[in-house]
Formats: sequence, C-alpha cells, structure tokens
Amino acid sequence: MIDSTFWLAIASFIFLAATYRPIKKALLEYLDKEIKNVKDNISEASSLKADATTLVTDLKCKLAEYEHERDLMIMRSKEQSQKRLEQNHLELELLLARKQKEITLRIEQLKLDAINHIKNELGEKATNLAIFYLKEHQNSLPKDAEITTRLLSGLMV
Repeated sequence: MIDSTFWLAIASFIFLAATYRPIKKALLEYLDKEIKNVKDNISEASSLKADATTLVTDLKCKLAEYEHERDLMIMRSKEQSQKRLEQNHLELELLLARKQKEITLRIEQLKLDAINHIKNELGEKATNLAIFYLKEHQNSLPKDAEITTRLLSGLMV
C-alpha cells in the first residue's frame, strides 16, 4: 500500500503549499527592500558624483584663477624688476658721468698746477741764471741785445 515515502512526499507538498505564500511574500518584501536600498545607493552615488563633478569644476576654475593671478604677479614682478634695473642703470650712468667730470676737472687742475710749478721753476732758474750772468760779466758791460742773446742761449742748453 502506501508507504512512508509517499506520505513524506505528500506532507512535504502540503508543507510547501502552506508555506509558499508567506515565504514568497517575505522573500518578495526582502527583495523589494534590497532593490529599494540599491536604488537609494545608486541615487546617493549619482548625487555624490554630481557633487564631486561640481566640486572638480569649481576647483578647476579656482585653479585657473590662481594660475592667472600667479602669472599676473610674475609679470608685475618682472616689470618692477626691469624698471628698478633701468633706474639703477640710469643712476649708475649719472654717477659715472659725475665722477668722470670730477676726474677731468681734477686732471685739468693738476695740469694747471704742473704748468704753474714749471713756470715758477723756470722763472726762478731764469732769474738765478741772469743774476749769475750779471755777476760773472760785471766788468764787461755788453749791450742789452748781447745779454739777451747769451741769456737765451744759456736757457736752451
């Protein structure tokens, strides 16, 4: 007759039929809940991605602004350095011109001093020579022209 395997199969079938709907309902609720969680995660990820994209765009704009500001600062620094260099060059040229003028004036003064010294020495020598000549030739009184000629010939020697 009907053996225990048959009754076990029937009991299993009844058990499955009785628990199918609640298990199905619980399983579907669990899956719906997981699907909702996945959708929420995807939505949150999309929102985070949009925020990150906006943040990256903002940062790129700020970086571009900073690079532009840096370039302006570098350009201004170069301009200021160039102006300062030109100003220093001009000041140096003026200083050199002033020093050259001072040196030229000093050289001219030294030349004049040397010429005056030579004139004084020459005058002294001529005077001493004339006195010596007159003392030597005191007895023989030559004419003025002869004295001048002898004096000049003595100076040239």
